[in-house]
Order: sequence, then structure tokens, then C-alpha cells
Amino acid sequence: MFPISLDAAIDENNEVRLIDVFAESLDLKPLGLAYDFVDNGRPAYGPKDLLKLFI
Repeated sequence: MFPISLDAAIDENNEVRLIDVFAESLDLKPLGLAYDFVDNGRPAYGPKDLLKLFI
């Protein structure tokens, strides 16, 4: 009834896959979007994940 994974639910030709490939190919450190993990509290969202949501 439900797909086993989100990857199986998204069509191969969906533009979401292009956004994912584009964001993963970027080097964000020269753009000033690098971050360090701090061990206190919840971990921060990754900059690439936030960029994918923004796009």
C-alpha cells in the first residue's frame, strides 16, 4: 500500500532528483556555509539539506 522508501515514491524524472544532485555537487565552504558540529544539544541541520529545501 505504501512505498518502502521515499526514493521509491519519487519518479525517476522528477525535478527533485536534479535539485538533490545539484546541491550535493556544490562545495559550500567557499560560499561561507560551512559549519562545525557542537556536541551539546541537537545536531544542526546540514547546509546542503537546507539549500535543497530553499530551492
